[in-house]
Amino acid sequence: MNTKNSILQEIKTIIDMGLQLDKTGGPEGNYKDFENYLDHVDELLTRFGLPNSSKYVNILSPVHFKEGYQLEAVLEKLEDTAGTYLLSNAKSEPQLLKDAIRFKIDAFDLLPELKISTHTYTLFVYEEILLKQKDEPMKVLQAMRFAQESASLNELGILSQSEQFDYIEKAMLQELQARGIQYLDEFVQSFAVLAE
Repeated sequence: MNTKNSILQEIKTIIDMGLQLDKTGGPEGNYKDFENYLDHVDELLTRFGLPNSSKYVNILSPVHFKEGYQLEAVLEKLEDTAGTYLLSNAKSEPQLLKDAIRFKIDAFDLLPELKISTHTYTLFVYEEILLKQKDEPMKVLQAMRFAQESASLNELGILSQSEQFDYIEKAMLQELQARGIQYLDEFVQSFAVLAE
């Protein structure tokens, strides 16, 4: 199969997956299929050199498609968008962060540009630390990257789902602190009820 046909097939798969998700209640109705859908979207956007930000994910959103959609038109839109994106003036990370603060750019648009996962912890740090200017922007970026690279996001996600902090959660928190994860106190205070 040639490259164009394989890309057209991947677009078809993604759109069909999205339409099926819509029919079955969306992300809430079928979380595993939604995760699979997002993985496919991310992979396709990466092939085009596009970040996985909402602006580009939206090109493949099922809300734009009904029966009889044109695969060639979707491919052309992706190619045009990728060309524009790749030829645009690239901004430095400090400039992106400065713009984020100044214009209150949505985390789902900026974090993928910085190759940062949109995770409970990184979203918190972005919204509550960066945008509220509680620390230097590059330190905030470094903290998000460190959490992502140290494979701590899973544990941070588990902590964020905890309704009460008992021995297990407190031990996790100590381990994360020992690893050097930043802004843990603020993160935990945003959702936790500490057990007495």
